Amino acid sequence: MPINLWKIALPQSRAFSLIITKTMRLFYQGLSYPQYYRDLFDTTYKQLDPQVTDNLVRWEEQFYLPSSGLTEQQRRDRLEATWKMTGGQSPGYLQSILRGYGFDVYVHDWWMPDEQIL
Repeated sequence: MPINLWKIALPQSRAFSLIITKTMRLFYQGLSYPQYYRDLFDTTYKQLDPQVTDNLVRWEEQFYLPSSGLTEQQRRDRLEATWKMTGGQSPGYLQSILRGYGFDVYVHDWWMPDEQIL
């Protein structure tokens, strides 16, 4: 954010004039996000996407995914699919996951809406 934007945002008065020697100018220059902070933000933001992160091993440790025998792109794709899995804790979703791993099970909800609990 350039310093000129701050000049426009502040009231037009002597107290808020941004003269080079004033402390207030230094303050608003500090709020103007130098290139260092933009680069730091970009680097940090890049870590949120498994397709572009440079810390793939740490992601795999977080999701308990072994990295052996796969190419880097396969690892990234598998990690992204694991991260985007949705379905929560519904019985149907849990059953599909368990059956996908080879377990012949049926998941039922413990609560029956037609029954009254005394």
